[in-house]
Amino acid sequence: MAQRGDLTVLHEPFCNLNDYGETDVGERTFDSPASLLAWLHDKVHSRDVFLKDTMDQQHDEVLADRRFLAETRHAFLIRRPEEIAASYYALFPPMTIKAIGMERLCEMQAAISDAGGNPPIIIDSDDLMVRPTATMAAYCTTIGLPFDPRALTWEPGEQPEWRRSARWHTDASNSSGFERRERVYLQPSRTPRSWHDTRPITGPSTSNSWPSGWTLRLGSKEASGQAIRSSRGPLSRHPAGLARLRFSFAG
Repeated sequence: MAQRGDLTVLHEPFCNLNDYGETDVGERTFDSPASLLAWLHDKVHSRDVFLKDTMDQQHDEVLADRRFLAETRHAFLIRRPEEIAASYYALFPPMTIKAIGMERLCEMQAAISDAGGNPPIIIDSDDLMVRPTATMAAYCTTIGLPFDPRALTWEPGEQPEWRRSARWHTDASNSSGFERRERVYLQPSRTPRSWHDTRPITGPSTSNSWPSGWTLRLGSKEASGQAIRSSRGPLSRHPAGLARLRFSFAG
């Protein structure tokens, strides 16, 4: 989205506030979620704002801001939980089940719904890697932005926005477009104690039809959303990318 040139793009600002106590937006520095949210509510921005963040941390101020939840057009970029867990563990072995973000995804969706917001748009990362043009064109159509195929490629290199967390963005820094990178992760020699739990994460059950949405269930919690569609129909047979999945190591 940064390649478009017509948006103000914020890279993981709430994670930056949590980890480093501040986040930068252009020439401004914010030192609290409240100050950032107040700026986001300001209607005098010269450009639309695109904000990307992660669900491996709890953002209580965001969940409590009903205006932000209701007025923002939310999108969930999803990935198979076992892939999230493997890649996260490779960089941070003390991880717990909350780090993969599924429970917090459910909480975010519930908060958006309770605040009266539109159902989140769902983007399957598998679709984004295999069919980036169709996926991004469908996303832009859904949110009312003109699609620019030139924004699908960029120059490799570390970006200032993620310099402090560069080790989490190595593949992105070495990339010039959307492409799948196969990884073989070493299995831990022992199961971390924090994973000894039996709470399941279950994905949606799908039929042979093309569903227009998806459902993710985690215990008694449930999230649902709108699967984006291209001109040829839904972008994935299993829009959530989690069909019939039971993920049972937890912590």
